[in-house]
Amino acid sequence: MEIKIYSKTDCRFCRKTREFFAERGITVTEYDVDVDKNAKYEMIKNSRQELVPVIVRDNQYMQIGYDLTRLEGLISINIQWLGQHKTI
Repeated sequence: MEIKIYSKTDCRFCRKTREFFAERGITVTEYDVDVDKNAKYEMIKNSRQELVPVIVRDNQYMQIGYDLTRLEGLISINIQWLGQHKTI
């Protein structure tokens, strides 16, 4: 599972998103859109807006904003899939 987070340094919901993944030992690639203008362009192009955080999983799934329930769903889907994969 590859996770990208588009964020801003002073965004409290971005910080909470980082903490969510860190507490679960999940490695993320983070882009600070205040500093990285190419990342900002990519985020706006793909999400069609400028709100942060934007969380992207495996270059397909996109979540905009901090929503604990959806974040937990995002990782539990992966855990369930891995469990099924191991039993085959």
